[in-house]
Amino acid sequence: MVNVAESDPRLSGVEYQLSKVEEVIIVVSTKGGVGKSTLTALLGLALAEKGVSTGLLDVDFASPTLHVILGVPARVELEEVMGVKPYKVIDNLYILSPVFFAGETSLPLRGEEDVDALLELFTIGNWEGVNTLVIDTPPGLGDTQLTLFKLLRSVAADKTRVIAVTTPSRLSIKSLERSLPLVEELLHKKPIIVVNMADSFSPRLRVKEYVVAGAIRLDDRLEEAVGSPDKLRMTEAYKDVAAIVDKISRP
Repeated sequence: MVNVAESDPRLSGVEYQLSKVEEVIIVVSTKGGVGKSTLTALLGLALAEKGVSTGLLDVDFASPTLHVILGVPARVELEEVMGVKPYKVIDNLYILSPVFFAGETSLPLRGEEDVDALLELFTIGNWEGVNTLVIDTPPGLGDTQLTLFKLLRSVAADKTRVIAVTTPSRLSIKSLERSLPLVEELLHKKPIIVVNMADSFSPRLRVKEYVVAGAIRLDDRLEEAVGSPDKLRMTEAYKDVAAIVDKISRP
């Protein structure tokens, strides 16, 4: 993990931009292919439908896909006001993605480059008017996630939560179990577990001592719904995510 110096002037910029939101939700997974980005998009749609002004921030520099799921083009006009305003997807839902600045070119950043890109994205993102910011991370626990955890613990600890996504697969659950203590240690928060693609989910399923908040059914209609917020909201998966939002929403 690359440490960010406390004297780095960008930290005050990050703190300022995040001071505008009431809640930050980080969505993580320890393995790829568990549907984390799709869940993030559905989570944003569900929050927006509840009337919560929601921002989605994609910090997967190598392979950002949130914009694809929501049908947002890679090249959009962004309003520059005290930084950059996120792109409006639908009412109450906004998105900021690396593709808006780099196009569809992959950015396989490592070490200092990755941290610099992360800090820049947070510093320029103006989330004025957004209540909840949902952050989609790359799979695994690399420089992006570890730096993000430490950053948010430093400037937004009191309003940050983390959702960890797995599938019912024993391999996926085992991978997640190995990483949860580290996530909790870095964020000082107990992660919320969500089981995706759960065609045979047991409500009694536990991931170590962490209680599963809910499950999302395996939904064949999701693939054809990609790119259309309206179609996504008609899927069974969306209904499951909306139920989870009701369960974990703060009073």
